[in-house]
Amino acid sequence: MGIISRLLSQAGHPRGKVGRFMVREMNRKHAPLRNWVLAGVPEYGGVGRILDLGCGGGGTIKRLASLAPEAEIHGVDSSDDSIKVATRINADLIAGGRVFVLLGTVSDLPYERGHFDLVLATDSHYFWPDLPSDLAEVRRVLKDGGMLLLGGGAYFGGRLDSLIRRFEAAGDMSCQTLPDLEEIVVRAGYIDVTVRENWRKGWFSIVGTKHAGDCDILSNAT
Repeated sequence: MGIISRLLSQAGHPRGKVGRFMVREMNRKHAPLRNWVLAGVPEYGGVGRILDLGCGGGGTIKRLASLAPEAEIHGVDSSDDSIKVATRINADLIAGGRVFVLLGTVSDLPYERGHFDLVLATDSHYFWPDLPSDLAEVRRVLKDGGMLLLGGGAYFGGRLDSLIRRFEAAGDMSCQTLPDLEEIVVRAGYIDVTVRENWRKGWFSIVGTKHAGDCDILSNAT
């Protein structure tokens, strides 16, 4: 396994000392990307419950706690070591009952239907086991009118296209062009889907909404 493959393996599922170091570094180095993606939500004041999928080292949770001071914030990650780091850096918020960090997977979220106003994933959906099905699972836990926010720095067709294609070829990750990713989100049952791109930085975000009265069945199901 080459160094790129090893790094991507750790990015998808951090583990051990290397994994804990990586998520701490992501907390620091990904802050500009994280802030740009989170700016895609026009108003956090009325948001009651937020879920950060693939919460990593918990940096996004901490930022969300500042942006949405009245919100209850949950983080889910499939890595024990990520959970340890996220719990440590958000210890005061967890003790105060505002933040909850759980071990889990996007394919089977440990929440009831319609639990969240906002579900987001920053630089993590490339590693989801089955993106269309997992987006449907996310839709299940969203309230009617709730918002999905995906963002990151890995997609085809952008300024860093050749580098991203090398990464995908080397590791267990899945990337798309922005039009293809938008189509996947729409086919997973979201409406009012919009795409933002920062070409210079190589960043993107996609926002979608769960339709009121949504029956939680894939829109393209037959």
